[in-house]
Amino acid sequence: MGEGLSRSWGVVVHHLRVESITMGIRNRLHYFFRVAKPLFELVQGRSYYFEEEARKLRFERAYPLQEDEWGLICPHSIGDTYIVCSFAEAILKKHGGKRVTAFVKPQYQSVPSLFPGVSRFAVVDDYDLMCLSFNEFRVGRYFLGFPSSNAIAMIGFKGVNVIDCYRALFRIPWDYPISVPRPVTEEELDIARESLSQNGFPEGATVILVPDANTSPKLSPAFWELLATQLKRRGYFPVTNVRPGTKPIPGTFPGEFPLHQIRSTAEVAGWVISLRNGLCELLATCRSRISVLYPSISLFGGPLFSGYSLKAIIPSTKAEEYEVGRDDEEKVIHQIIESALTCL
Repeated sequence: MGEGLSRSWGVVVHHLRVESITMGIRNRLHYFFRVAKPLFELVQGRSYYFEEEARKLRFERAYPLQEDEWGLICPHSIGDTYIVCSFAEAILKKHGGKRVTAFVKPQYQSVPSLFPGVSRFAVVDDYDLMCLSFNEFRVGRYFLGFPSSNAIAMIGFKGVNVIDCYRALFRIPWDYPISVPRPVTEEELDIARESLSQNGFPEGATVILVPDANTSPKLSPAFWELLATQLKRRGYFPVTNVRPGTKPIPGTFPGEFPLHQIRSTAEVAGWVISLRNGLCELLATCRSRISVLYPSISLFGGPLFSGYSLKAIIPSTKAEEYEVGRDDEEKVIHQIIESALTCL
């Protein structure tokens, strides 16, 4: 009896020891992971920080600046590249320095040379420009020319326009004018005339339709088809500006117009009707008609029209602006056509 009881008590003690050891291991593991997780996150964060700093150092060595030179990084779209370059003269006037260098994506390398305030530009194709978080705004340093996410969230709110965000970013007062591109040269016009003639597009009667944009949503295909039909009825020659992978609007001819020739092409063609996109900035001061279409939607902090009105960005433009809702597409087409008739 005593031996059995002793044996049973030994088993209980053994299990208690095993359970105690197991609990101890669990507690230690729990403590380890509770401490290790933030340490891992800290190390990971420091690793990202060092990678970012190394990336910036490589960029500085590859694209050195002079002490009296501003380095403006243009990390985004056509329109944003245009706006950054348009502030070059104002930055020099307000903040000092002798020259501005713009760092741009390869596909937008024709934009900086349009502005007299940009002394030179560098094409950057081996870095993700949005990842270069240069935020020291002073001469002799690089600066990321793109508003913060908080600023972008305000676009459209109570009349805030995208140009307001850039003025705040570059610390340029509201009474400082920003630059517009140089005029199209006669040589550029001659090249455009030859190109349009080779494609059979009549000078002065061609309407370039641009139905695509990177930011704003598209209008319905029916809108563009009806617009093209109405234009043809009145003797115009509608051509769709196509990009790789896109098709022309039914009833129109396709046209591929390189970015560096789009301004001269527009002037020779005579008229551009475009969804609001970055091309609109480039074409805003051209000697041709431009009709800009804004889908009636809210984007970021308010209406697309309020936040991206071309006339608010470039007051000297003669562009016609139309806000297009789902139920008034035919009405807007009628307004566009009537406007063309009054210009004849």
